[in-house]
Amino acid sequence: MGIISWNEFSKAVKALQEGKLVAFPTETVYGIGAIADNENAYRLLCQAKNRPEGKPFTLMCANLGQVASVAKIDARIVSLMKAFMPGPLTLLLPARKNLPPHAAENGVVGVRVPDDEA
Repeated sequence: MGIISWNEFSKAVKALQEGKLVAFPTETVYGIGAIADNENAYRLLCQAKNRPEGKPFTLMCANLGQVASVAKIDARIVSLMKAFMPGPLTLLLPARKNLPPHAAENGVVGVRVPDDEA
């Protein structure tokens, strides 16, 4: 599994399901994150990062399919993602309508597929 054991991984999953925050590695920095569709967790994240509410965070996705579930993509975006993701690239894409209001701004969502095996 990498840096953490499966037991620790299970604890992190449980914490996220309970609306808590977790730290996670990416290829550039360690991040603090929460489940994107949990508004209370979003507020906790804003407090932890001293960030004003209403400003969305980048959504970390596991793969192209997960990106497609939160953003509208076309063949150009798929080509770009296949060339540069996973990796340290954030794309600003048209948001799908199923996203909570705090996850997108003006119909745009930031998405990233980090390149870290941990």
